[in-house]
Amino acid sequence: MFVSGGPLSERAWRILQILAVLSLVVGVPACSPGGNAPDDSLTVGVATLEGQWIDPMQARNSLPTAWIRNAVGEGLVRQEVDGSWVPALATGWKISADELTWTFTLREGVLMHDGSHFSANDVKTSIDRVVRESAANPDNWTTYLGGYSTAIEKVVVIDDLTVAVTTNRPYPNLAKDSPVPIATAYYEKVGEEAFAKSPVAAGAFKFLSASANNSITVVRFDQFWDEKRRPNFKTLTMKVVPDESTRVSGLLSGQLDVIQGLSPNSAALLEGADDVKIVPSESASVAYVQMLDNRTEADSPLKNLRVRQALLMAIDREAMAKSLYQGRASVPATPFLTTTLGYDPNLEPYPFDPDQAQRILEEEGAAGLTVELHSYNATSGIPDVGKFVEAITGYWENIGVNVKVDLVDTATYISNLYDANYTGAAVLTSQGNYVSEPSGFIPTFHTRDGIMTPHSDTRYDVLLDNISSAMNDSDRERYASELNELMYDTLYVLPILRLQSTVATGPRVAQFRRQIASPIAEPFWYLEAK
Repeated sequence: MFVSGGPLSERAWRILQILAVLSLVVGVPACSPGGNAPDDSLTVGVATLEGQWIDPMQARNSLPTAWIRNAVGEGLVRQEVDGSWVPALATGWKISADELTWTFTLREGVLMHDGSHFSANDVKTSIDRVVRESAANPDNWTTYLGGYSTAIEKVVVIDDLTVAVTTNRPYPNLAKDSPVPIATAYYEKVGEEAFAKSPVAAGAFKFLSASANNSITVVRFDQFWDEKRRPNFKTLTMKVVPDESTRVSGLLSGQLDVIQGLSPNSAALLEGADDVKIVPSESASVAYVQMLDNRTEADSPLKNLRVRQALLMAIDREAMAKSLYQGRASVPATPFLTTTLGYDPNLEPYPFDPDQAQRILEEEGAAGLTVELHSYNATSGIPDVGKFVEAITGYWENIGVNVKVDLVDTATYISNLYDANYTGAAVLTSQGNYVSEPSGFIPTFHTRDGIMTPHSDTRYDVLLDNISSAMNDSDRERYASELNELMYDTLYVLPILRLQSTVATGPRVAQFRRQIASPIAEPFWYLEAK
């Protein structure tokens, strides 16, 4: 049973008076102090749901819906909030002498959301689906699963609780990368299209409904096998509230219980409010500018390494970290985060030197160049992304660069990037707990066949192949370190800031243990209602 948050403090009332009028714009109505959402439900306010993937196997295509994989889905292994990987639906495994076949022992007594008993068939159905759909529909599937799908040779069901997965190369992250098992009988009955709209898996929550560009709602699965991660509330809704001020207003008024994507200003504002808790996550994401012209635009100045160096050196990233993000950010040397395999703390970031940057452009015949800078208008990974873009634009204009800014809605933006519709440069962000494994995310942007690859530098392919196939941890660490140095030397990506992520919870939340190095509110196993 939930209780009212009680009267608001005088400070909170002042905040509400300032912000409430904004609620009419984006659909979270202001309400009286202490107003409650329906009993047994919690609502999370987010800036965007991007492509709004609800399928736990596709959700990682979109940062704001990545939580679906850990809510609706349950993997063979899972990542704990401290970053460690622990057994989930697989209790153990053996790897063959040739390092190509993994034989998994599966957990007994697990129920799927449709009431069927989890078995090896569900593992096979899920993996076969990824392999088949990745080949048939690469635009929808290969962002995160392309490397996995091409590595799978066969899946053999040995018995109900034993399954063998054979790859065509050594694959050290097979258990981590394998898709969450899905209910075989349900999938075969409804088919691919219907399943993607109403998935059935084995997670702590069951999918209930989705409203395009508005919300996703899931409900507690009372038969979830792991009691310690079973939610103590019934319904969880992710509600799109694009305007940050309105998310803050919604939290204070009781319409929202958790809000994510907070700027430092909003976090500071909320720190004094009654019954509000700030829940930070360090190194949650890295914000960067992707150079798009190295592969497609033959005469682009952005193909010149020295020009890319000049564009990076023109940006006062320390000032952005201190002023725009009030110290809740730091300057990275590369897109690697502190949690990324191969991260080198001794690698010095490129310095801020606008005079040298301007000289370089003049020497390279690129003075006065024009750069198209594309960006989302909202993203969970970069708070105040509009101001972030504005700051970069100002620094580039200071050295004589003509900047054409293109801020578009997030779903359109991501789609255009996938379809290679942009030239120039693009603002992007990578989630910390996904970037922790270079071979899992970086191939999307740096291999020959990556959906968003801006170059054809085969050195990346070699190193990423080595990382993804080395079974020895020390070898993988060495290759990842070399990849980090290559990113530093080539600057196909300009690393701007390493960002902290801030989530705030309201009076109906008892506690929320967040995933380390994640910019979004996840997982919801440890979101506890009062």
